[in-house]
Parts: sequence; C-alpha cells; structure tokens
Amino acid sequence: MRNSLVHFELPANDPEKMSKFYSEVFGSSFESSPMGEGQTYWMISTGPQGKSLGGGHVQKART
Repeated sequence: MRNSLVHFELPANDPEKMSKFYSEVFGSSFESSPMGEGQTYWMISTGPQGKSLGGGHVQKART
C-alpha cells in the first residue's frame, strides 16, 4: 500500500498509566526499553505481528 501510516508516537505525562489505558481499551500491547538519561521508550503493538500498526511513547519533556 502506498503512502500508508507505519509508525506513530504519543508523548505522555505518565507512560505507565497511558499503557494500561490503551491496553484495556484497545487491546494494545507494550514493551518498555531503557533509553539514555533514565528515560524509557514504550513500543506499542496494535495487533498481531505483521498486521499491526506500530508505535511508541515516551515521557513528555518537562519544561
């Protein structure tokens, strides 16, 4: 499919709470991976492998 969406990112104030919400409401699954400087990146899977729209979220930067 041409010009299809392949990845999205959702910044979150509370990534753990957001992961729980999206898991309960949409059935998404999450896998956390450490990043530098104490950050964690959460990979999001929206369905079965190969048929899923992938995404991720991370803690919003505090200003």
